[in-house]
Amino acid sequence: MELVIGVPVALLLGLVPAPKRVRLILLALVWYVCLAAQTAWLARPERTGFGGVDGLAAVQFNPDQGSAALTYWPLQPVLALLMLGAFSLADRFRRRRTSA
Repeated sequence: MELVIGVPVALLLGLVPAPKRVRLILLALVWYVCLAAQTAWLARPERTGFGGVDGLAAVQFNPDQGSAALTYWPLQPVLALLMLGAFSLADRFRRRRTSA
């Protein structure tokens, strides 16, 4: 969900002519909502996550079920940085286009 929704929204927010602080706050809210919705969706019984992993095992660490949660949670800041990178690229493009 963060990749499908978050990255395009980050690109759009990077292109919006508004104060950067406001756009970054909106980007953080989008990331948070996407993370919450994705985690809630995966935590439902009998859901499978990426790679066929049990969804509940991916979001909740249980030593008996393996270490899928050790992949899911550390990956979330990486996805946030990806969204921030997309935002920064779009913002840089917008600034170059308006100054030229």
